[in-house]
Amino acid sequence: MASDSIEINKLKENSRLLFLKDLLLLSKPRITLMSVLMALGGFYLSNAEFSASVLMYSMLGVALIVASANTLNMYLERDTDSLMKRTSKRPLPDKRLSSKTALIFGVVLGVLSLLILYFFVNRITTLLAGIALVLYVWVYTPLKYKSPIALFIGAVPGAFPPLLGWTSATGKVSEPGLVLFLILFLWQIPHFLAIALIRKDEYQFAGIKALPTIKKESIIKSQIFIYSIIMIPVSLLLLYFRVSGLFYGVVSFAVGVWFSKEAYSGMQTKDGDFSKVKKVYYGSLIYLPVIIFALILDITLFH
Repeated sequence: MASDSIEINKLKENSRLLFLKDLLLLSKPRITLMSVLMALGGFYLSNAEFSASVLMYSMLGVALIVASANTLNMYLERDTDSLMKRTSKRPLPDKRLSSKTALIFGVVLGVLSLLILYFFVNRITTLLAGIALVLYVWVYTPLKYKSPIALFIGAVPGAFPPLLGWTSATGKVSEPGLVLFLILFLWQIPHFLAIALIRKDEYQFAGIKALPTIKKESIIKSQIFIYSIIMIPVSLLLLYFRVSGLFYGVVSFAVGVWFSKEAYSGMQTKDGDFSKVKKVYYGSLIYLPVIIFALILDITLFH
């Protein structure tokens, strides 16, 4: 009898742990962590008077608002996720969590975030976080099944984290913060176009109106190249606003040229050949951390 009781308690404990793990998966922890790191970068780069409490509450608020957006996105896309191999094992399509649980969890996270940001950070950051949540969940998510313009709408809240970090520290929206926003906004376009090209068949099956599902591959590859070029001068605007120095400028320009070269190689390939496009995708994962690290290093060592 005692051994049966121990086994039952172990099963209950494992069940609770699996439940908590699935709740965490709803928040897309890797994306949430990346968003917090971007917000932390924006906070640090502002060079405003440091406050440990504001830093702690602002990062917590950003983590919760991103987790809320991701959870509510999964709630809305639970049926579509079951159609794609990449997403079919998520907690909702796999029936490990109920949709009601996900909805309540997402709403609670969003409310907590906005309350924390309002009472412990500032109003402008609260407003921006609320706008990001609405745009991502109630505009971008349903729009992606109706129009390819959803990519650009979704890139707006996706680019908010460094701006949220900036406004948390300074209490205002200013030009350097907007440049950080613009860098991340532009980066998302070639990044997600490359993903959409590689996964075009999955997107079509799921009914997602990504650009590659309605436009020729050659056009999409050209757009990837064009946006990679635009990213170079935009990233250098931080020098103009004296946020960074020569070290960042050299690194940013060099990695921007390299990324554009990869995008140009992808543009030269035939339809159906995604070998170079995959290099663009992996290149985008290198590009962003490199310029962020260069920016932080520049400010730490040379300013």
